[in-house]
Amino acid sequence: MQALVLSAVPLFFLVLLALSAAVLVSQAQRISHTSSLSTRILSQSDAVEAALEALSTSVSDYEQSGRPSYLRDYVQRSAVFRLRAQGLLTMVPLDSPARPYVARYVAGMREGTVVIARYLAMVRTGQTARAKAYAQSSAVHKLGTELAARKAAFDAAERSLTIAGFDSFSRWLRRFLIAVLIACVIGIIGTLLATTGFGVRIVRRLEELAANARRRGAGEATKEIRGSDEIAVLDRLYAEITRRLRDALAQKEELLGAYEREHHVASTLQRALLPKELPRIPGVRVEAAYVAATASAEIGGDWYDVFLLSDRVLGIAVGDVEGHGLQAATLMGSARQAIRVAAREKSDPASVLRRVNQAVCADERLLMVTAFFGVLDLQSGTLRYASAGHPPPFLLTPKGKLIALEGRGIALGVNRHAEYTTEEASLTAGGAVVLYTDGMVEAEREYAAGLAKLEAAICAESRSEDGNVAQAIQRRVFTDIEPLHDAAVLFVGITDLLSRVSPESRLQTWRVDAKNEDEAHRVKRAVLWHLGERTPIFDIGAAEAILGELLSNIARHTPGQAEITLEPDHDRMLLHVCDRGRAFRATGEHPPDLLSESGRGLFLVRTLARSVAMARTSSGNRVSVELPALHAVGRPLTTA
Repeated sequence: MQALVLSAVPLFFLVLLALSAAVLVSQAQRISHTSSLSTRILSQSDAVEAALEALSTSVSDYEQSGRPSYLRDYVQRSAVFRLRAQGLLTMVPLDSPARPYVARYVAGMREGTVVIARYLAMVRTGQTARAKAYAQSSAVHKLGTELAARKAAFDAAERSLTIAGFDSFSRWLRRFLIAVLIACVIGIIGTLLATTGFGVRIVRRLEELAANARRRGAGEATKEIRGSDEIAVLDRLYAEITRRLRDALAQKEELLGAYEREHHVASTLQRALLPKELPRIPGVRVEAAYVAATASAEIGGDWYDVFLLSDRVLGIAVGDVEGHGLQAATLMGSARQAIRVAAREKSDPASVLRRVNQAVCADERLLMVTAFFGVLDLQSGTLRYASAGHPPPFLLTPKGKLIALEGRGIALGVNRHAEYTTEEASLTAGGAVVLYTDGMVEAEREYAAGLAKLEAAICAESRSEDGNVAQAIQRRVFTDIEPLHDAAVLFVGITDLLSRVSPESRLQTWRVDAKNEDEAHRVKRAVLWHLGERTPIFDIGAAEAILGELLSNIARHTPGQAEITLEPDHDRMLLHVCDRGRAFRATGEHPPDLLSESGRGLFLVRTLARSVAMARTSSGNRVSVELPALHAVGRPLTTA
């Protein structure tokens, strides 16, 4: 409303100026018309005089020549005179002050035509002397003088009227312009006053609006802004928005509290349902890593499990429950436990998944579960497995090659009558199987790119025999990104098949033909994997160099197989290498030539090991090495 009033003030003066301009144009047109009419009247007056002179000329020409043509001209010019005289009378308005003057002028002109007509009559009858006497009479001279005076009086009267009209218009125009100027000044002052008042009022009300906004932000009471203008409406709108925001925040806090409680319960439940520790099995290296999704995501239903079904059969499972939150975590626990129960009744992987699928389909929660279940024969290395829509695990060969273990079968909980197929794969010492959930490959938001990154991480970290290989794989995958979903990795590596373990001494023994390069590499990786599980943390790099030199020495000098034994002794680890070669003696001195093949390997072993002992047995040589722990290389050596 205020803006409407403010705009009406200048609008009013604009309309006033437009009307003034219209009046000015009308007056200008009127004075222009008057001037134009006066000019035509004066021209017509001259035309009447010229017509009278033309009549006189025709009579004079007839008098001199006597031709009849001049009489015809006289008749025509008489008609022209009458028309022009009548036209002059018509052009001058009846109420015009010049009307009497024009009437006398036209009457005099008509008298002049009468005199000319009498003169012509005398000439035509041959009364030439009488005609000349008549033309020179005082009456005729007097009429000529009066005609000139009447014309001059009429012309002067007409011009005076025109000049008076211009003077009147000039005075009116002066007054009009002064009035318009005054109106403009008043309009400008009025507009300035209106805008200033409006601006001051608006500023004050805006200050009140800002003050109310600050009070609302601080949670204080506000002052009502009265009125029906936009600012008052905006203040009431802000008040309504603030109220709704407070209600929404209260609801959000309540929901957030409920969500955090559920999130905490789900997280606690999920971690409680995952294995607290993995079984320690001779000849097998079992490691796992689990990472929850980022704080902005919900807890999922990923799980892994490793359990013994018998002395020689190991059960391996990994899976992922659709959805998030407490429901997914509880169903994860149910699915994990169902696999364990079904596997103990019948260990065939396809049969296990078939029974678990029926149980999941019967669950009212109707969630979908992907799972992989396999059984590993610890003596033969045979892995029998089945998959239910789960990402295929990788089989890692001793040479570092990755093979995807593809399986056929839809996810659990989709079709009660779904069938699953048992597949087989073979593992040897130095080989491993790596299982994972889809959170490991979905962080890149592109499955193919995520899968390629996981494969690269497995190939890179499987070469490192120390630490937790599963954790190392996971760290490499999530080096520069955060997990979008829960992600689990399970690493099951074979350090030895048919291994001999003495419960009293906890010795671990491998047989190897060192001349077979593939077998030597496999056993070397198995030994180092096994060593990586021990505590305290040993210097695996030094142990790898020591074992490599000893295997090279056996390959060069020993026929047939040799035995490699690891013997833990409190915080020490002893490595025994027995061969069937000929006796040898080591002096412990530097080799004469550091580039020579002879003696250089044993010198390197002595340098790296905490201690070295060599003895001759009934079948060959025995080298016993105390492997160095981290930051412990360089203790005094002993030789025998």
